[in-house]
Amino acid sequence: MRSLFLAPAMLLLAACGSNAPPMPDQNGMAGQQMPGMAMPAATGDQDRDFARMMIVHHQGAIDMARQQIARGRDPGLRRMANEIIAAQQREIAELNAYLDRTGGR
Repeated sequence: MRSLFLAPAMLLLAACGSNAPPMPDQNGMAGQQMPGMAMPAATGDQDRDFARMMIVHHQGAIDMARQQIARGRDPGLRRMANEIIAAQQREIAELNAYLDRTGGR
């Protein structure tokens, strides 16, 4: 499960070093998309694309954390899931504020 979460993050970070749009297979592992993780189309504006893709990425982390809270039994992992939700929601708010400021949604 950890590798399912890390693979999209590594692909996103790899794409951030360039203004080139992401490759089509970067929407999921080995060409397969994770449910709810479809990335927005690239615009060519690195900052805008990064913010928009990170929002989707963070929302995926929130969704996985909510599943852990609903179905998981380990108290430590449930606590971590709550922390993940709070942190990712803060970052989504910051990314949305950036997009609002720059007209980039």
